[in-house]
Amino acid sequence: MPTGYTERLYDGEQTFEEYVWRCARMMGPLFSIRDARLDSPIPDVLECDVSYEQERLSEISARLEAACSWTPVEAAHEAQLAYERLHASWAAHCTAVEARKQRYLKMLRQVVDWKPPTPEHEGLKVAMVQQLRSSITADCHAGPAPTMVPSQEYRDTVIKRALSDIEYYSENIQKAKNRTAESNEWLDALREAVPVPRRENESSAEEQQALVGELGP
Repeated sequence: MPTGYTERLYDGEQTFEEYVWRCARMMGPLFSIRDARLDSPIPDVLECDVSYEQERLSEISARLEAACSWTPVEAAHEAQLAYERLHASWAAHCTAVEARKQRYLKMLRQVVDWKPPTPEHEGLKVAMVQQLRSSITADCHAGPAPTMVPSQEYRDTVIKRALSDIEYYSENIQKAKNRTAESNEWLDALREAVPVPRRENESSAEEQQALVGELGP
C-alpha cells in the first residue's frame, strides 16, 4: 500500500527531485508546514511565528508594571481578589468531587447487593468492588481549602512569577528564531543539492515578468 509520499509512484512516474522534495516535508525543518497538502508549494523562506509568545510577553509585562506600582492598599485588595477566586474554584471542585463520590458509592451499593449467577462469577464481583473502592480512594479528595496570603507576600509572588514568565517566553522566542534560521539553512542546502521541481502550470518570476512585458500595459 502506498504512503502519501509514494502514491505518485504507485500509479505512475515521478522524478527523483519530486520524490526528494515530497519526502522532505516529513523532516523536522519543515515541521511548520506539516498540515499543508503534500502537493502545496514549499515556501522560499520559512517564517517564524512567535505572535502568541509576544502577546503573552506584553500581557505579563503589563502585569509586572502594575504589581510594582501597587500601594499597600492596592496590594491587599489584589490579594483578597486572588483569594476569592481560588476559594470559589476550590468550592466548585469540592462540589464536583462530592458528586463523583456519590456516583461511586451508589454503584458500589448495587455491586455489593448483586448476587452473581454462578460461583464462577464471584471473581467478577470482587473485581468490580475493587475497582470502585480504588477509585473512591484516588478520586474523592478535594484537598485543603486555600488560605489567605499576606498582601506583601502576594505582591512579591506576582512579581517573581512575572519575571520568571518573561524569561521563559523570551527564551522561547529566541529558540523559535534559531530553529527557523536553521531550518532555512537546511532548505537552502537542499535546494543547492536537489533543484526544486517546477509544478505543472507554474512559471518562474522571470518568465512571468517577461510575459507581462510582451503583453504590454
